[in-house]
Amino acid sequence: NDSTGGLAGNMFAGSSIDNSTASGNVTGTGRYTGGLAGTTVGTISNSTASGNVTGTGRYTGGLAGTTVGTISNSTASGNVTGTDFTGGLAGSVNPGGSIDNSSASGNVTGTGNYTGGLAGDVSGSINNSFASGDVSGDIAVGGLAGVAGGTISNSAALNNSLTGMSPGRISSFSLATLYSGNYALESMQINGAPSVCLPDKDSNCGANMTPVQAGVQESYDGTDGLLSWPDFGNIWKIETINEVYAYPIHKWNSVLTLKNDAAAPTEYRHIIVPSGAVIRLPSAAAAGQVFGGWNDANGPVPMLYKVTGSKLLTAQWGYAGAGIPGDPFIIRTAEQLDNMRADLSAHYKLADNISLAGWNGGAVSGTCGRAATACADGKGWLPVGSDSLPFTGSLDGDNKTVSGLRIDRGTEDKVGLFGFAHGTGTGIKNINITRAGVTGRNDTGGLAGFVGADARIDGASVSGNVAGATATGGLVGFVSEGVRIDNSSAAGKVTGTGNNTGGLAGYMYNARIANSSARVKVTGTGNNTGGLTGDVNSGGISNSAALNTSVHGGGNTFTGRVAGRITGAVLAGNHALFTMMVTADDGDVAVSPSATGKHGGDMTPQQAVTRDFYEALGWDFINIWRMGTFAADGTRYPVRK
Repeated sequence: NDSTGGLAGNMFAGSSIDNSTASGNVTGTGRYTGGLAGTTVGTISNSTASGNVTGTGRYTGGLAGTTVGTISNSTASGNVTGTDFTGGLAGSVNPGGSIDNSSASGNVTGTGNYTGGLAGDVSGSINNSFASGDVSGDIAVGGLAGVAGGTISNSAALNNSLTGMSPGRISSFSLATLYSGNYALESMQINGAPSVCLPDKDSNCGANMTPVQAGVQESYDGTDGLLSWPDFGNIWKIETINEVYAYPIHKWNSVLTLKNDAAAPTEYRHIIVPSGAVIRLPSAAAAGQVFGGWNDANGPVPMLYKVTGSKLLTAQWGYAGAGIPGDPFIIRTAEQLDNMRADLSAHYKLADNISLAGWNGGAVSGTCGRAATACADGKGWLPVGSDSLPFTGSLDGDNKTVSGLRIDRGTEDKVGLFGFAHGTGTGIKNINITRAGVTGRNDTGGLAGFVGADARIDGASVSGNVAGATATGGLVGFVSEGVRIDNSSAAGKVTGTGNNTGGLAGYMYNARIANSSARVKVTGTGNNTGGLTGDVNSGGISNSAALNTSVHGGGNTFTGRVAGRITGAVLAGNHALFTMMVTADDGDVAVSPSATGKHGGDMTPQQAVTRDFYEALGWDFINIWRMGTFAADGTRYPVRK
């Protein structure tokens, strides 16, 4: 029960906490409760605690319950509630202990005796420090210390109010305390009324400091003859704490504030930090998002980060959820979608429709977005996953839409929203990509460039234009070993300048497509061009529909309404519009309709827009499909619910 801390319970002699932070609330049911440490005989420096601290026993402090060591260049900002010996920074500073160049800004409430803005009891020393929170207690209440038997020097009580018996602006009363050069806020209220003590910088009343003086550097660095904090310019700076008051704040503790607006976080994503500063990075999130930390050019940075030069820090807005199958990371923004590349094995789920319009990313680190012109390469979206670092997790689109996908990477392979997705357990489902414009080289698709090794695609659709070289498809470029594509579709235009071009998939090897469709104008200048797939080698296609207006291939031998070439694969129950134009560079293509062949069985335009026809193929119109809205030409085709 004794010695409870946000980071450490008990710090023994010789121990230290440096450059550290604790942000959670802390509750102790015994003695010695602190936001960072319960009991310390060691040292705490350049550290902070921001959570609220509650102690039901004696000795409660915002940073430490009690200290016999040194607390320096540190701060506590949470509210503190205790019984006897309660302080904004420490419950008690024992003989040999000290508080130097430190501050406390939270409100302090003690239900017993000895309550202070910085410390409940000071038998050691306080130097070059200040407190700014309101203080209330029973007996012995002080702006800096409840009771003092040591020394308090060159410090400021900037509290707005003190409430309790035997109050004192610096401390309640002293036991042979040495006061030297201390100041108190002139406007401080004592039990609801102006202070009546005689201002004296060498007494427990302290000399007067106006609110204006409290907010300017000259009051602390010796310029105006008030406080004289050594090396103020290198340790402190003045910062507005709220809309009214400005107080000193440690330079290392400068808070980088992000706009609390989930709709426009990019305005505050990139912040240049002055050379030599040490900063505390924020842990708070924008509305509807989870702040996932900051990146510099080398990747993620720690929550306490020493800047040795001018650095660009990029906010990483993360996800709710744990990234596991039963509790996926939740994606609400384009930035979060882009950040999937930071954890390629995690599981994700869309919670909102996402627009990628204007996206101009390109950094391999994934830190570049539409606002990052300094690192954008002008090629649009950078595909998630590559040969060397494949995507092995999952994405559940939850029937949401990703619109405006633009990729212009004609010299790069494996191009799509995903570049390379691979592995058992890897899955992409229930996602709609609209208004896509995707250009790549080999293995190019609207959803993914390459999908392999037993991955699954279920309920995915792409509408737009896709162009590539070898293995180009409206949905996936190259579909490899063990992959299944179910209940999926593509619409728009697909152009391939190499072999293997298809409306849904460019090349299939030992993979299967079922209950899917393509309504695509397909043009291939090489061999193997088809309405659904260019080439299917092993595996198969079943119960699917080629609704293409036209298919044009480089050679009539390997051009088909469903597939350009079939090698050892099983096709069954497939149909194609009999009005489809099927041509090739070397002449028209002779079509032999067959539900088990490369051209599929004939389908009339009327059947193509009739729900009964698809239900007869086994399509699920209760849970998965519905007939879409009528187009301008009076047609409507199956779409995902």
